[in-house]
Amino acid sequence: MTENELREKVRKVIELGKQIFVFATVDDEGRPHSRYMGVLDIAPDYSAFFLACETDSEKVHDVVQNPHSQLLFATPDFLQVATVSGRAEMVESAERKREFWEANPVLAGYFASPDDAKFGMIRFVPEYAEYLDLNVGYHPTRVEWGKWEVGSVKCEE
Repeated sequence: MTENELREKVRKVIELGKQIFVFATVDDEGRPHSRYMGVLDIAPDYSAFFLACETDSEKVHDVVQNPHSQLLFATPDFLQVATVSGRAEMVESAERKREFWEANPVLAGYFASPDDAKFGMIRFVPEYAEYLDLNVGYHPTRVEWGKWEVGSVKCEE
């Protein structure tokens, strides 16, 4: 399997599992902390993932202290899993937060508006991914995220 074919398998798992996924951060003591998340925007070229959060949440504290983080996605039957490792940062752009808000009406159930002081947004930038297909075996295959193409969209580092 080529790197682009592997990246495409990861992308398909992300698409099938993006409604409920896991976001993992590193706490002050260097320990991992994972939590279910449910609001996600993905850049068309898969170069960044955007997550909604409360500005005073533990995940925000973790991201500010240590950007190393990971997203985990699974197909509905849990037989294919993709973990995407990279770095996260807080988004400060009011314009980008408003775009995210408008694309995700469900956020109105959690925050008063895109200008709500409690409404935060995390930008996650992937560095590499691992793909596991339990139909084939029990060892994931790693692929650097780098440059590749999604259909007709060229993905840049």
